[in-house]
Amino acid sequence: QSRRRACLLRGRRNMTPAVGFPSPLPLFATLGFQIFCRVGATDADGRGDFWVDQEVFAVKQLQYTGGFETINVPEGTLGRVLENETRLVVEWATQPHETDGVALEDAVELKSCADDCPGLVDYVRLAARATRNTSLNQAQKCLEMRAGAAAVACIMDDAMLGACPSVGAVVQGNSNHCSQLGIDISSSEGNIDALFQRVFALEAIPFNAAAGTVFVQPGTSGMIVERTDRIVVDWELGEESLRGIVSWDSIENATCKDRCDGLVEYLTVASEAISNADLSPEQRCLAIKGYEDVSACGMAEEARSHCPSMWSMFDSRSTSCSAHGIQLAEPNLPTNFAHLPCTYCSYVTGAKTLSGSPFPEDLDITAAECESRCSSDAGCGAFDYDSADGHCRLWQRCPEGSQRPTGCRWSTYLRPPPSTTSATTNTTTTTDGAVRISVSAAPSWRTTRWSSAVAMVIS
Repeated sequence: QSRRRACLLRGRRNMTPAVGFPSPLPLFATLGFQIFCRVGATDADGRGDFWVDQEVFAVKQLQYTGGFETINVPEGTLGRVLENETRLVVEWATQPHETDGVALEDAVELKSCADDCPGLVDYVRLAARATRNTSLNQAQKCLEMRAGAAAVACIMDDAMLGACPSVGAVVQGNSNHCSQLGIDISSSEGNIDALFQRVFALEAIPFNAAAGTVFVQPGTSGMIVERTDRIVVDWELGEESLRGIVSWDSIENATCKDRCDGLVEYLTVASEAISNADLSPEQRCLAIKGYEDVSACGMAEEARSHCPSMWSMFDSRSTSCSAHGIQLAEPNLPTNFAHLPCTYCSYVTGAKTLSGSPFPEDLDITAAECESRCSSDAGCGAFDYDSADGHCRLWQRCPEGSQRPTGCRWSTYLRPPPSTTSATTNTTTTTDGAVRISVSAAPSWRTTRWSSAVAMVIS
């Protein structure tokens, strides 16, 4: 112990350490000191949860220069804390001799983290080997890391990330990088070819061909044939095929295609709305508003890791439409009233309040409560509702001239007139004497007004 302390003290004064880089030998270092001590140092403050004699392991490769040799401490090397007063000093179990060195806090993790997540040290080692393997492309490196999926899933738990920040940062960085390539390193389930090679288009993807621009439509299946610094896909277009370069955020793993019912229909409608230059941002959002179940499925937390491109697409659209007062993953208010989205009733242009006051009263209630109040009052002909602030306003009447367009946080609901449906009965007699009765119902006023509102939005 006294020899180790002497080495540490002298090493701090006389040696220039390195983490990842060799450094020249100080001129005044002696050969006896080089043999006697193996010490490195860096300027770093120790983590407060490292205690003397605690077992640790390296999560990054460390290098120490001592004498005429450079000593490597590979990822996954076990060690023991010697000191953590002003610096974190670790005795590493290197071969053929142990190595004492000062380490940066983000390069070291408590061994108790590996005890809680079996296989974690092995994962750190295999991830380091895969990262340095120049014969593998980025996707192949990620596939190699999937061998430690159980340890990755364990350490990615929020509680473990907080308790083990050094290794957590390394694993999380690998996971985020591989997710962008469509590979979930926290799961080893499923066939690798099905997960990695087979994909489908999330949007209409244009390609320049001899006959002009060709579009691969949303939902089209394909196979990745190259994944280096670019992604090349062979698309299946009936009897023909098309090969082209794509961005990772325009495709998704084939295993995600059946995850959400109605996904392909949603992608088609969304692609048409987004490409329609005549539509406003609000109208584009309304065009896909009817797919609440698909949006909620696509934004589920499970989809975030297994279907990262799809999740990112849904999350981005949800954020954008929320700014216009349209919540894509929330269903519309179930109502018997005619719903006019993105409008409000204006008392300036003819709407009359239910109370008779010249100015409307804001009621802080839910949309369902707002409709209930209007329905229970025979004098109430309409209400409008601000979904962002939860404001309800009740009206005796809100004629067409007073229905003003606005941001889509507002919606107007018109009470249907009495006897909203009528039926026509036709009686005919067949040649065999049988009587056939047919009843046809006229379309309801509510259905007609709603259909008109939707047609206005997407036409």
